[in-house]
Amino acid sequence: MAAKIFVVGGNGFVGSAICEAAVKRGVPVASLSRSGRPRRSEPWMEKVDWIKGDALAPETWKDAFH
Repeated sequence: MAAKIFVVGGNGFVGSAICEAAVKRGVPVASLSRSGRPRRSEPWMEKVDWIKGDALAPETWKDAFH
């Protein structure tokens, strides 16, 4: 099983670059941000597990990880 990366703030400038680079290398990605899935749409974004939640409030995202 391939390693999966978890990016906090994957909708921002740096976070989205990390997500895109990982997807292009075939690495599974999950991203947590307050807005969830970005409004813009690019092909690589379809391969990211977008999770809506507040990183400082685990109750908003803990159910996404079973």
